[in-house]
Order: sequence, then C-alpha cells, then structure tokens
Amino acid sequence: MGNTQVHANEPKFVRVPADGVKVATLKEGDGTTYPMKGQRARVVYEGTTESGKPYAGTGYFPVGMGGIDKCLDSSVRNMSVGETARVTCSPDVHYQPLADVYAKQGIPHATRTFTLQLLGVKSCNSVDGC
Repeated sequence: MGNTQVHANEPKFVRVPADGVKVATLKEGDGTTYPMKGQRARVVYEGTTESGKPYAGTGYFPVGMGGIDKCLDSSVRNMSVGETARVTCSPDVHYQPLADVYAKQGIPHATRTFTLQLLGVKSCNSVDGC
C-alpha cells in the first residue's frame, strides 16, 4: 500500500440531508450543539456559482422557518457549532422559496457549491426580538 495523505480541504465525511443537497464536512464541530427549529443560526458562507460569479455572506437566520433557501436550511440543521462544510446544492433546492429574491440579485438558477461554517445558535423569544 502506498502512502495516503489527508489534505485539510478533503471532507472527513459526506451526508445528504435532503434531495439535491450534499454536505461534506471539512472541519468537525463540537458534535453536541445542533440548531433546532425556531432557533437562529449564525453562519458564514462563501462560494461561486457554476458561471464563476462569487458570493459570500454572514449573519443569523431562522432555522426551519422558511426564511432562507432550502439548501442552506437543510445543511445547517445537520451541522454542529464550529463545523465547516462544503455544501453542494442543485438549482431546484437552493432556489426555493426565494426564487424572486435571487433573480433580483442576479443570482443565476444553477448548481451552487459553497463553504459554510456554523458559528453559533441562539434561542429566540419575544424579549430579544428574534
């Protein structure tokens, strides 16, 4: 057997949380803190579309509430805090339910591959205004 080298950007494992979504773990998280429906997930993401158009973002979004595209939501719901993953989404998954918003921003209806890091989660209530 030859030498096998593991590179930092090679996935540790791959999972498919929904049709059209593939999540390849690049860096494992804490393994205990997973976002739950109704919480807000703090994420950082960056990538390029098939056409080479770059995009990036950071911030909080509501988990499991339809406030973000299905790809990002299903990916982050299966990650633990601190995890970094390479996510690949088919156009039909990432474009719903925000097709109109993405079209106005010039984001093409295409497969997306991006790096996603889950920085934290917080519970929301009427006091903190989530």
